[in-house]
Amino acid sequence: MFALLTAATACTGLLDTEPPLPPDAALTSPLEEYAAWYAQVEECAGVGGDFGAVRWFEVPAERWWDPYWEQYAIGTWRAPHDIYISFAHLSNESVVKHEMVHDLLQGGAAEDPRFEECSGIAHLL
Repeated sequence: MFALLTAATACTGLLDTEPPLPPDAALTSPLEEYAAWYAQVEECAGVGGDFGAVRWFEVPAERWWDPYWEQYAIGTWRAPHDIYISFAHLSNESVVKHEMVHDLLQGGAAEDPRFEECSGIAHLL
């Protein structure tokens, strides 16, 4: 399961050339548990953020092709505070927390151990 999530999570907003947004993404309200998860990730990462600044987008596809990373994605982050999550993974704590780490780090280096430590999903590049 871990390998599947690791392979399926693509993170964006880290590069000079922005990849295209997930198709048909719609602005949505965060699930109730997201605020608590964000606080947990802040503590774990040692970085404060602004949960209220995050804009949440639901992607109607279970996964989408990310041409920049040349892989399928189930979650992605875009600067400054946009998080896109597949409808099928909106309640997946690890996927959501992984994207929260991106928000707190405003990107994050591929080798940063906080991705795996704070979400259970390592960062891929």
